[in-house]
Amino acid sequence: MQESIEIIQKHAEKLKKLEQNESYLFEQLNNLDIEIVKQLINDYASEHFKPVNLLRLEILNTIKENITLTPELIEEIKNKIIRKDKVYFSKYGESLVNGLISYPQKKKSPFVNWKKIFSIVFPFFHHSENKIESNNALEAILKEIMMKLQLDQYKSHIVSFEGSQNYGTSSCWIAIFPKNKISHRKAYQLFLRIYGEKIEAGIVPGWDIKDKSANTLEDFNTIEEVIEKLKSSKNEVEKINKKLINYWKFAPGENGIFWDQFYEQGIIAIGWDNLGNLNDYTTETLAEALNVDDLTNSNQIWNIKNFRDASIGDIIIANKGRSKALGIGVITSEYIFDGDREEYKHVRQIKWLINRLVDFENSIFRADTFSPTLKWVNIKEKYLSVDASYEPIFTELENGIDEGDKENLSIQDYSIYSDPEKLFIEDSEINGIIHSLKIKKNVVLQGPPGVGKTFVAKKIAYEMMKKTDDTKIEMVQFHQSYSYEDFIQGIRPSGNTFKVKNGVFHDFCKKAENDPNKEYFFIIDEINRGNLSKIFGELMMLIETDKREKYKVHLTYSEKNDAPFFVPENLYLIGTMNTADRSLAIVDYALRRRFRFITLKPNFNQKFIELLDSKDFSPEFVKGIISKINTLNEEIKSDKNLGEGFQIGHSFFCSNKNNKSEKEWFEDIVKYEIAPLLEEYWFDDIETSQDKVKSLLTD
Repeated sequence: MQESIEIIQKHAEKLKKLEQNESYLFEQLNNLDIEIVKQLINDYASEHFKPVNLLRLEILNTIKENITLTPELIEEIKNKIIRKDKVYFSKYGESLVNGLISYPQKKKSPFVNWKKIFSIVFPFFHHSENKIESNNALEAILKEIMMKLQLDQYKSHIVSFEGSQNYGTSSCWIAIFPKNKISHRKAYQLFLRIYGEKIEAGIVPGWDIKDKSANTLEDFNTIEEVIEKLKSSKNEVEKINKKLINYWKFAPGENGIFWDQFYEQGIIAIGWDNLGNLNDYTTETLAEALNVDDLTNSNQIWNIKNFRDASIGDIIIANKGRSKALGIGVITSEYIFDGDREEYKHVRQIKWLINRLVDFENSIFRADTFSPTLKWVNIKEKYLSVDASYEPIFTELENGIDEGDKENLSIQDYSIYSDPEKLFIEDSEINGIIHSLKIKKNVVLQGPPGVGKTFVAKKIAYEMMKKTDDTKIEMVQFHQSYSYEDFIQGIRPSGNTFKVKNGVFHDFCKKAENDPNKEYFFIIDEINRGNLSKIFGELMMLIETDKREKYKVHLTYSEKNDAPFFVPENLYLIGTMNTADRSLAIVDYALRRRFRFITLKPNFNQKFIELLDSKDFSPEFVKGIISKINTLNEEIKSDKNLGEGFQIGHSFFCSNKNNKSEKEWFEDIVKYEIAPLLEEYWFDDIETSQDKVKSLLTD
């Protein structure tokens, strides 16, 4: 192993000198072996077009033509690429020029990540034989460590001199972590980094784990010292990794067909029934049983092993297709082979905590059965954006749930006036919403982004029930593709045939009908985005206050003997509507006539101040936020193209600091949440939106 270390360190020393000494770097560039230059020119001439590869190609040709290369000359070439100088680059042929012309124009320079000249020219010095030699040496080091430390239940991640972002670096590293962890980024690792003059080794928390105290890296001179350090760290890594949670996505049948069944049974289950008990298989025998040749690159094997080996306490996100989530739960049992089931005999028991369809609109899930997801943060943020009351559930999920914890999520008595999660609306407004619901049965909470419309809807439901009973609340989100079949009833495939499938509103009405002494609440997020006449169909009339239970209809897909359908008296409809949605022309008259509309406004009041005070924000800082946002909102209201419906709401600023300073916390919110909104508002006047953002970030 010492020989492999010396190979790595030889390359590391050479690259470090190039990285740290620009004069030496240019001296070596201008004296590159002409045969290497010619080979690299051939490589980059045939590469898929990227601005940096065109830059490299031009640098190489400059060297070939014996023109002295300087930093200034490289900047000139960059500028020609940024300007898309097709005449200058026509010497490389039509294909490359077309790639340059069609490359999308972006706000940032295409070289924003290539400011260091070393990063641009790194591949000129570390290529072909050098890469193969160093990579083989790293593999050899890893293999011996895995053997000496008996790490058969571990896997690894290697990063050579290309670096994790392919920008070039003068060190290599190896991370070793348990097989049942999704990624090295989400695990505590046995870690070593090799420099030209030393080796670092110890325990390192993955990039996504915010635990600096776990870092035990020390410097060593010999591989023997490294082995001893890693050996003594092994038990601690196993211990702290057991406390971590993996996040898995699970597809309950094609297009989520088994979701309702699995949710009711509190399980997830997969096919491959002919395999029998999965505990009887090794990777090799599983590959043989499945007739798989390449066992290291088999999606079937990977899915099956993931399902079998996932840990109790890991989080499951049930998905429907690539862009929709159906619900979230926690694994509560080891793998079970249930031979009594007719099909889907491989089972894990699940404590389902959320049952709600959410559409992310973009592809975030893999097209397979059971696999890790690195999108947990996106999933959590999306669910909280549609229902802030999920916050305690996500807190428990991320802290790890035991039986005692789960009891805390059960039904409790409730009063909106003693709820520590205060609504920022006045008591008179709360009473007004409740009064409107009792009189009209149907209300729409409308307002600009960030006023907590969905959050208020859930809290109002709790207040009317006097319980935190989510079993009596159903939530959906309307969109342009949402249909009568999704909402009420439709014909759906079932095995080799088709059958009538009830929609979410139909089933919820039946649930309320069978429990007439309790109040039920159906919350429709983004109600204005759906085609109401299309979605409600013949039920549009039945939701009216004076038609409840008095009027009944036979549904479109009902059989002759089916009882007529009605909307029960004890069911309340609460819609939410974003008044800053530019896609809205006019709100459907059918919606206007059947709902009372209640406007929620930004409220940076005493309740807001008390909340931020409880989160340890300084009074001066809170005062500054209120002043800046109030000023911005006045400017928005006075803009003839915007108005009150486009203001910035208070809920943007209700999150915790999460170990950030007050300034960093505020800057993150402005840059990543407020700025995109302002860019959309002033889409035809980017300077104005930038000025508004600058004003917010200026002390």
